[in-house]
Amino acid sequence: RSPYATNSKKFGMWLFIISDSLTFAAMLFAYTYSRVTNPDWPKPFDFSPAIVFSTVMTFCLLSSSLTMVMAVHSMNHGDRKGTVRWVLATMVGGGAFVVLHMSDGARFPSLAIAALGAGVPTIALATDINRELLGGAATLIVDDEEVMSMLPDVWSSESLRAIMVAAGRSRSADFAPATAARAYVMLYRDVVRGWKP
Repeated sequence: RSPYATNSKKFGMWLFIISDSLTFAAMLFAYTYSRVTNPDWPKPFDFSPAIVFSTVMTFCLLSSSLTMVMAVHSMNHGDRKGTVRWVLATMVGGGAFVVLHMSDGARFPSLAIAALGAGVPTIALATDINRELLGGAATLIVDDEEVMSMLPDVWSSESLRAIMVAAGRSRSADFAPATAARAYVMLYRDVVRGWKP
């Protein structure tokens, strides 16, 4: 038997993993290059809570992958209790990741951006991220009680609603998939042009 003979499914999976790794490596290289060479790069996230939170999410995701591998290993060895235990651990890790991912949405206002794109006049809390991403397109308030005073103004003034809707649609266009794709293409072109082996 040839030492190079391998199952086609396994070979296909390895090709996928390698191509996925190369794609992510290229993206990370482009990001790092752009960040290092651009003096006007925006201020990065603070270490805490953003980086810590993302690290915990990554740990949950990778741990649940490892526990699934262990579950398959236990199943292949006929260890029913071990299989159940590892599958339950995988479910806990996956569940923790989902919960963390949902709570991360509270820090990135994706629902507010979707509302802006749908033409809904949007009122949001004036958090740092909302000021940065929604400023000028949404009405930002300091506390929940301000909502009650803002709603009649927005409801009764057609011109205010029209301004909010136009500003919101314009701002949400910055987050559209086509806009993000164009930004990645431009970033890629800049990296390719600027790269000297």
